[in-house]
Amino acid sequence: MSQTDDNALQADAGTARHSRAQLAYGALLGAAGGAVGWALGEPVVGLTPAGQAARLAVTLVCSAVYSAVIGGAIGTADGLKERSRETALSGCKVGAAFGLLGGLGGGWVGERIYEALAGLGFALVGRSLGWLVVGLFIGASVGAAARSFRRGLFGAIGGMLGGYIGGGTFELADLVVSSERTARLLALVLTGGFIGCLITLVEEMVKEAWLIVLNGKLEGVRFILTKASVAIGRTSRADVRLMGYDDVSRDHARIVLEGSTFWLVVGEDSSGALVNGRKATRVALADGDRIQIGKARLAFQCRTRSTAAGGDRSEAPAAGAVGPVPESRPGSSPQASPASGSPTLAKPPPPAGAGPYLETPSGPFVLRSAVVRIGSDRSNDLVLSQGDVRPFHAEIRWAKGRWVVFDVSGGAGLLVNERPTPENLVKEGFRIQVGSVKLVFRAVGT
Repeated sequence: MSQTDDNALQADAGTARHSRAQLAYGALLGAAGGAVGWALGEPVVGLTPAGQAARLAVTLVCSAVYSAVIGGAIGTADGLKERSRETALSGCKVGAAFGLLGGLGGGWVGERIYEALAGLGFALVGRSLGWLVVGLFIGASVGAAARSFRRGLFGAIGGMLGGYIGGGTFELADLVVSSERTARLLALVLTGGFIGCLITLVEEMVKEAWLIVLNGKLEGVRFILTKASVAIGRTSRADVRLMGYDDVSRDHARIVLEGSTFWLVVGEDSSGALVNGRKATRVALADGDRIQIGKARLAFQCRTRSTAAGGDRSEAPAAGAVGPVPESRPGSSPQASPASGSPTLAKPPPPAGAGPYLETPSGPFVLRSAVVRIGSDRSNDLVLSQGDVRPFHAEIRWAKGRWVVFDVSGGAGLLVNERPTPENLVKEGFRIQVGSVKLVFRAVGT
């Protein structure tokens, strides 16, 4: 891996430092929106209409202006980070529209509750609930702009929290600042900052997988994968927008979540892709995999769904490195022990001094890398030409000090000790069946 890649990953989105920077960025945009909204809304605040209905109308107009500007500012976040004017403008429009609706709804809710509770000393609650509605709409707008229900859901949760906390600052600002104008400015800046910060905070807390760009104009930019099918290409409609990179097609590839596995699926009309330096058309991704799409290099990072070792996985551990292993990983089938007596396959002589290997119908196959791909496609490490073996059927990975076999066939099935399993630890003598082909795992040679 190049020094450039190392530098980009040192600023990886999974680190606490980068997460704090993202929170500060969201807070700054929200606070800036609050300040601009204050400047635009002050002329309306100065109006003193007669009648309750007219005063309510002024309140709603002010609330709508404040919320639309805060929503628009927060909506530019993705485009600014990607240095894309088109994406920023699109996000700004969606954020402003949702903020406008939230401001009208939140202004009405807040005013009604404020009037009902003010005499009881609970005016703060009315303000907070009104801004909670505003935050809900602004947070949902982030998902609407990205066309992601999941992102919208968690954005709305973060926005509601930020809005509720920020709404309370209006009453507190009145207590600590003598000037009403200054108090409104302070409260709007804090409220916008809380909304932007907590939308980002919730997104950081629930993220499962993401891509980091390692080179070019987007170096260091992170794309969180919040959809079951994430489009990668050179168009503003893509989820991972690789603008300005040569040899990237408009709809180049997708990352698809199937069960517990993230798959990279490359489009037929594209120039192809590499995963860890190897050509790929459909491959299961593991944490730390390096992906090259056109001239763009990316790192795949996964927090919860994959435990396979990442990085430059060119060397498997030495034979002696395979030691005691813990119980089966959560979600895998119960571990079976090898049956006593001879296995289904006759044991051939192991390669002298070899590390872990597989007994196959054609002889021993030494596991020379930390990810061994098995299937009928000739690009696999172990090629099995039987008709019922899928092109990309299984993988054996060195993961956290142990060997694990994964079913990557998309439904064709994998057996370990005659039991169907999506993934399973393998130990000395364990029997692995890929299609109709029977293999035996041997931990060490002699």
